[in-house]
Amino acid sequence: VAGVLVADVSFPTGCTDDIVSSDHSPVFGTFEVGVTSQFVSKKGLSKTSDQAYIDFENIEAIVKTASRTKFFIEFYSTCLEEFKKSSENDTQSSDNINFLKVGWSSRQLPTLKPILSDIEYLQDQHLLLTVKSVDGYESFGECCIALKSMIGSTAQQFLTSLSHRGEESGNIRGSMKVRVPAERIGTRERLYGMWCHSDSHLRSHLSPHQ
Repeated sequence: VAGVLVADVSFPTGCTDDIVSSDHSPVFGTFEVGVTSQFVSKKGLSKTSDQAYIDFENIEAIVKTASRTKFFIEFYSTCLEEFKKSSENDTQSSDNINFLKVGWSSRQLPTLKPILSDIEYLQDQHLLLTVKSVDGYESFGECCIALKSMIGSTAQQFLTSLSHRGEESGNIRGSMKVRVPAERIGTRERLYGMWCHSDSHLRSHLSPHQ
């Protein structure tokens, strides 16, 4: 499919054994899929002087678990050379035995460097966040964040749900910004085609409101 890139990564898949509403067990899978446009930078790869950065001020997640272990976050994207991960969470609390609230400050979160810094490119990019336990590296939830609304000089808030194996497993919120250097900010032009088919027979079947 044009415009859809499926990264060459291992896909976690499995089969549920606790759903008996059918004569077969549903299967599940988690995929890293980036929806991208064909983009070639006019200025080439980013240099240190004109590098864009993705900064996180804080992240807080509520995960569905009775465990009280530590967690970390992995960051994936087609705009990164390789995945990055945070340090262990520095705050942790629970008001419900089945849920755990964990938090990371800016000191525990990595600064991400996209392979291209052009704003036209970054507006089409997404981040896949995976919350994993330190014990066993098990994933407790994944989410996707669009970079388009995070571009600017001030941090923006995000809030979205976490899901794992096709089921909602919590939520995640935080504050982040995508810093784009001035020389990489331009105006994007989108070209659209328009056509008109004149057909008197067709028009005769259209209502006056159309």
